[in-house]
Amino acid sequence: MYSGGSKRPSNDMDHSNASKKKKNEISIEKSETSEPNAKNFLHGTNIYTNLQRFQIEGQVPKKGNQLISRRLSNFGFSYKTDLKGHFGCVNALGFSNRDGSFLCSGSDDNRVLLWPVMSPHKGPIKEFRGHRSNVFSTVFTHSNRYIISCGNDHSIFRFDVEQAPTTSSTRPKPYVPPIEAFLSHQSSVYKVSVMPGSDEVFLSAGDDNSVMLWDARNASKPQGVLQAKSAFNSVEFSPEDQVFVTGNSLNGAQLWDLRTSFGGTSRNPPKSLLNYNIGRFHDASAACFNSSGTHLVCTIRKSTPMLFKVNEKEPIALLSNSQYKNVCTMKAAIFGGPFDEYILSGSDDFRIYIWKVPSSEEIEDFWKENKDEFSDDSALPPFIVKNTKEILLGHRSIVNNLRYHPTLPILASSGVEKIIKFWSPFPMKEEDTSDIGPQPRRRVYTNEMDLLEELSTVQSHGRDQSTEEDPKTLALFDFFNRFESGAPSSDDDEYFEEEDDEEEDEFEFLSERDEEEDES
Repeated sequence: MYSGGSKRPSNDMDHSNASKKKKNEISIEKSETSEPNAKNFLHGTNIYTNLQRFQIEGQVPKKGNQLISRRLSNFGFSYKTDLKGHFGCVNALGFSNRDGSFLCSGSDDNRVLLWPVMSPHKGPIKEFRGHRSNVFSTVFTHSNRYIISCGNDHSIFRFDVEQAPTTSSTRPKPYVPPIEAFLSHQSSVYKVSVMPGSDEVFLSAGDDNSVMLWDARNASKPQGVLQAKSAFNSVEFSPEDQVFVTGNSLNGAQLWDLRTSFGGTSRNPPKSLLNYNIGRFHDASAACFNSSGTHLVCTIRKSTPMLFKVNEKEPIALLSNSQYKNVCTMKAAIFGGPFDEYILSGSDDFRIYIWKVPSSEEIEDFWKENKDEFSDDSALPPFIVKNTKEILLGHRSIVNNLRYHPTLPILASSGVEKIIKFWSPFPMKEEDTSDIGPQPRRRVYTNEMDLLEELSTVQSHGRDQSTEEDPKTLALFDFFNRFESGAPSSDDDEYFEEEDDEEEDEFEFLSERDEEEDES
């Protein structure tokens, strides 16, 4: 719940500029034989085979973004598929830059895996090892030559994607070791973010109350340290400027200038450019920029996501839903869609919530309608997005991580389960019937005795070398979820079953024929 606000935020939010920018960036290489049109691309039977037909370099056809946006609006992420390869919770996801040909993922199994986006069902094509505990963040550098990862073992590693795998007596399965290690953090490292245009410069955020600036050409020590009195949960570079945003457990979301943030002392610490007003809850688990760097969405523990203009303290909008929960684990809301027209977030209730970003006209109309209730413009509250555009069902435990593909309508999601899910408004397999509909229901543990019995019968999480569902981990997080939310123990366990909530979900599906008629 939003609390207070001393200044009315500006209302010049508009998707038209982002739309024009994205359109101008699109370039298409003509096929040697023919040039298929965008409509055929959208109505093909398989997203991957149709993409290959276009012989394009990481971009959709000229009108593709507009049609993809319409398809998402009408059909949502109708199709889903599972990727199996990890042995534990999947904590980190990252698409490669520009064309998004690859996905890197990190897990409680201490491994980083590389997946081919065009053929993900074949499984991971490389395995990177070096971490001795849970991996929390993975990211490609600018050229996609390197992957940087961090984790619970206080370590940061840089891996060479092009390096040939090796083996050892203790690890007979081929793997790629790190080429550099960055070891100055004194506790868990939660997030790494690479400077746009660089393969060497990156930031790291840790539980030791610090953000560190690194240059891979000198891995022995950080180039600077930003120190606080509480843990940094996240850090992210702006895609446009030399600024970055942090999420802190006590200080909330803050905007910083790279050039002035690392030269302070304990007596004269550096000052942030802006402290965002996230209300009475100050634990910001993440803050994420849109693709143009003009707006950011902040994820707050025990609250709902908030939308800001980057240069303004007050939120533009609150993303609301009575069922959404962010209490048990650290999550990160993101922007999605061809024009960043959606905000997406995982939830403690195993679902993914999707809100439509309000337009400047909607915000202005809201202020006009409510102006008489306030004595001063400065007291006007942010716009509240009360209805979700879509709620995605399919995960069987808490969803923490989301990534939207840089050019294609593909959403990747992961969390407490061992699987990664791909979602799309298009089929992702030739045989597609299994992509639609909820998965079977499962037992949700709410009784401590049954939980202890389950934990005693299942092998240690991440060590069983199996990609199949781990009942122990699901049971453990069922208990954490109930404990963190303050719910009492129950004598009878519940069962989780995916059901469409027609009252909460205002999402409206159209038929293929309706959409074809609309596009014509």
